[in-house]
Amino acid sequence: KPPPTVPLPLEKLDPQTPMMKLWLLAHNRQSRLEEHLQRLKELEEFANFDFNIWRKKYMQWISHLKSRILDVFRSIDRDQDGRITHKEFIDSVLASKFPTNSLEMTAVANIFDVNGDGYIDYYEFVSALHPSRDPYRKTIDTDQINEE
Repeated sequence: KPPPTVPLPLEKLDPQTPMMKLWLLAHNRQSRLEEHLQRLKELEEFANFDFNIWRKKYMQWISHLKSRILDVFRSIDRDQDGRITHKEFIDSVLASKFPTNSLEMTAVANIFDVNGDGYIDYYEFVSALHPSRDPYRKTIDTDQINEE
């Protein structure tokens, strides 16, 4: 009885024929083109990015899940030290299937991190999602009207 063979990905196979080589080259090129197209779509979407719209959609999404902001923050803050890295925040939101992309999330993480220390603490998290609850922020009439 011959030993079972482990199938290798096509990229790992040694091409036997010129046609196989050509097919592999075309397949690799198509993959790279699809990645570039996805990146261009993200850049196009990001050109129209508005944090206030993103924030409102995220708050609606949290509300739809019947979650509290504290619960969302705690689920991201796995070591429970009261702060999360930009990467933890971005990865968590992207993994949650909230409709956004990595470019938007990088911008959002930078907006959330008010003091620029590379971490988002709970205070920064809440004040970014509820600007009206930030005692140090001057209220702008349009923001106050929109919040009401």
